[in-house]
Amino acid sequence: YSENKGYAEEFMNIVAQLPEMVACLFRTHSGWGEPLPSKPELGYIENFVQMLGAPKSSPHLKHLLEVFEILHMDHGGGNLSTFVGKAVASGHEDIYGSLTGAMCALAGPLHGMANQECLSLLQEILKEVKDPSDAVAVNAYIEKLWAEGRTIFGFGHAVLRVEDPRATVEYALGEKIAANHPLFQLVKTMRIVATDFLKKQAKVKNPYPNVDAVSGSLLQACGLENENFYTVLFGMARCVGIGAQIVWERTKARNGKGMPIVRPKYLYTGPIRSK
Repeated sequence: YSENKGYAEEFMNIVAQLPEMVACLFRTHSGWGEPLPSKPELGYIENFVQMLGAPKSSPHLKHLLEVFEILHMDHGGGNLSTFVGKAVASGHEDIYGSLTGAMCALAGPLHGMANQECLSLLQEILKEVKDPSDAVAVNAYIEKLWAEGRTIFGFGHAVLRVEDPRATVEYALGEKIAANHPLFQLVKTMRIVATDFLKKQAKVKNPYPNVDAVSGSLLQACGLENENFYTVLFGMARCVGIGAQIVWERTKARNGKGMPIVRPKYLYTGPIRSK
């Protein structure tokens, strides 16, 4: 970080550098060989795909990652990772430290890592249910998971009470690029069966699929089979959305003064001492 550069310039540097960093991580940790040189004359995602050089890459990978980048970029300032990034920046931390904090928040299994957890669940079900379109068998396995107190990853949302619009987009995309892949076929079955099952559970506020229900199956179908780095892909997209909000809050808000430091208010709700 340079003191001579402001939030906006450093943010643009990060946006430019992230695809090369993520591609390097994917390649080295997946055993695909040395990092491939960047070709900046290509488009943002097209260059990322060529730097990945995934051996089993589908012709649809570029389109999938273009959609993935947009859907995961941000969905409001109230989600955990975005809030954390903006809160850190409100103390006048630079964009690097602020986004590092945001990515630590993203890393947990209830947030950005949920797509990996969902994929693991799908793979587990697919080992036991041989036909991914068998609704009866899938429902029986879901009932078993629920009885064991397991989480049905990919369903529910802290705010939404309908199917996540991002998931709706991914289902439609999957029909075009992964219709015959067994994981996506299972995802389609789960969309109906798991939703119907969860609707019957009294404590479930939102039984509908969220974005994590679909994304892992599509990444698998298009050749990115190392799910350990799906959260890194999520982070590459989310840094763009969070960083843009930080730049505005630090340089444009309140006529350029920037937003004040975040300071949560605590309300005491315990017993009141009598006089």
